[in-house]
Amino acid sequence: MSRPRREVLRFTIVDGSGTVSFVGDSFFLQPLLVGCAAGARSLPELLDIANAVDKRIRDYVLNGLAVFDEHNTRENFRSIQAQIALLEGEDGPVLRVLDDVTRAESNRPTRTGFVILNLKERRIVQGQNLFGDIVRGEAHVHNGHRYSRRTVPYELPKHWAVVP
Repeated sequence: MSRPRREVLRFTIVDGSGTVSFVGDSFFLQPLLVGCAAGARSLPELLDIANAVDKRIRDYVLNGLAVFDEHNTRENFRSIQAQIALLEGEDGPVLRVLDDVTRAESNRPTRTGFVILNLKERRIVQGQNLFGDIVRGEAHVHNGHRYSRRTVPYELPKHWAVVP
């Protein structure tokens, strides 16, 4: 019996302090969009808002960044460059964009696509987004173990630009 294929998206988040990128469950998109619709201006704000909808995202990203920061510095990022060179398929670590190698990785789509959430410029760039509508929708609440029947609606304000 084969395992069902996990659908993942590449998420890249830009704020005033830099850029973070990760591959995660495609269903992370809606809670992150809830955060954008609520006016998050930084990665910590976005993760806090998304955490109220899906308990998996904040810990996944923050734990991944802790590992990244433990093995890389702004002066020496050979560790992440070596890790990226070994990647196959749709896997990828949580990373900070620090150079051309990490920037290229942050733009590498999965089969489902990629989404760039630019909190500074209130702009969302979607590439090959085969998952769902960006402008409005509903996010199912996830308690960290399973989804509930509760949903949280979202709609991006008009001042957000969505680029196909």
